[in-house]
Amino acid sequence: EIDKTEFAAMVTDGVRSGARVFSYIQADSALGALNRLLDFGISKDVLAESEFLLSVIYQRLVPVLCQHCSVPVIGNLTAIDGRRHGLSSRIVTAFDGELDGIRFRGLGCPFCSGHGAIRRTVVAETIQMDKETRQLMRAGNFGKLEDHMHASGWQPLRTHVLDKVKTGQVCPADAEVFALGTLVNEQNALALAS
Repeated sequence: EIDKTEFAAMVTDGVRSGARVFSYIQADSALGALNRLLDFGISKDVLAESEFLLSVIYQRLVPVLCQHCSVPVIGNLTAIDGRRHGLSSRIVTAFDGELDGIRFRGLGCPFCSGHGAIRRTVVAETIQMDKETRQLMRAGNFGKLEDHMHASGWQPLRTHVLDKVKTGQVCPADAEVFALGTLVNEQNALALAS
């Protein structure tokens, strides 16, 4: 784990000596991981070197709904709010009222040992280091970097989580607790407040 400047220096030395290094760092996004590396003293020029950083993966683990006892959101919005205040309106906003396929954690059954979930699944976002990504990093232009990533087909963690909620794999409440904080992103929240 890179959690100190000394460990960042060790990783840098290891990579520069030809070793392939797999490491992790605590951050709130893939771009956040790049910023943390900068905070630990790895320069933009080093991060942009062609062999230094191959990719950055940001991931979270979220519970997978039990398909035996989970319940559809449609017809249960009032009950959902009883279990997590205001969630039904966040679900409707996040999915523009398209609620087909979205399911909520049930009360549990013998199949899931009463948990309402059976295992965990990964939700993630990945930055692949291509030539333009490296140039933008070297220039310190993280705003354009995110634009470039979107243009290259990159999807943020939020999109991956919401896809799993939409297909009934993940409960909207679990998506908030384990990955997103809230189903409604900041832009939607500002629009609602206006």
